[in-house]
Amino acid sequence: MSQPHILYGLPHSLYTGKTRAYLKKQRIDFVERAPSQPDFANHVVPAIGRSIIPVVVTPDGTIVQDTVDILGHFEEQGVRATARPTGPRQRVLAHIAELYAVVALTRHAMHYRWSYLAEQRAFLEDAFTVGATPGTGERIMARMASYLPALGVTSDTIPAIEHSFETLLDTLEAHFADHPYLLGGQASIGDYGLLGPLFAHLGRDPVPCGIMKQRSPRVFRWVERMNALDADIPEYGGDYPGRYLADDAVPATLGPLLAQMGRELFPELTDMLAALVDHVARTKPQTGDPVAAKPHQRS
Repeated sequence: MSQPHILYGLPHSLYTGKTRAYLKKQRIDFVERAPSQPDFANHVVPAIGRSIIPVVVTPDGTIVQDTVDILGHFEEQGVRATARPTGPRQRVLAHIAELYAVVALTRHAMHYRWSYLAEQRAFLEDAFTVGATPGTGERIMARMASYLPALGVTSDTIPAIEHSFETLLDTLEAHFADHPYLLGGQASIGDYGLLGPLFAHLGRDPVPCGIMKQRSPRVFRWVERMNALDADIPEYGGDYPGRYLADDAVPATLGPLLAQMGRELFPELTDMLAALVDHVARTKPQTGDPVAAKPHQRS
């Protein structure tokens, strides 16, 4: 038997959840290891230049980091159930959902994790301290919580963030009443993208998970379904096809979801683009120059 892939990640990691679900759905042989394992520090970190998860190491030693690149690596090799719809309408809407999860829902995920720390401290301390040296887990938690203002999570914006989360749950709940995944009977890059925040943070941490279970049980069921090895759609009847909807169809039930994504995603992207154009005009970077003084630092 060939060696399995190695997934370096953690249960509470947003992007590890996305990657793990994809590997399971595609039935790609893998073992998951925590980044505290010596091989991660000795081999992976020097190769990629920073300590970050998830990272996949293939049986031939190839290291792939960033979930878009990880999924792309396997998609280009050919998988049992591609996450990339071939129809142009389905494809672009799946990409929009994937992008919405990164740009918009990271804010929701971080808010519910750290703004409600007192209510779920035992759960988070267990997650962040397992396998860590004394004091490391607490320092990581404090650093992660400190990101809230930079993400736009403040006392002024929290009501809008929570209203957005509840609206998202309601629109997804209505959609999943008729369809098991965004675009039919098969998970797309949009599903995997949304799963990141809706599983690791919002579907596991006690406060938001409680809201999801009470308000939108079908959304929680979708979270379970996304983590299953098969399509896992028994409640839709034996004749629901386990593939994307035919003829590049887009379910009418996605209308409210796409409207919400449009309201919350595109104005922010427009502002980001304007800021980037201004940055380039002021700094006049040369091709290959890092965006920041520390190339590995994200902002």
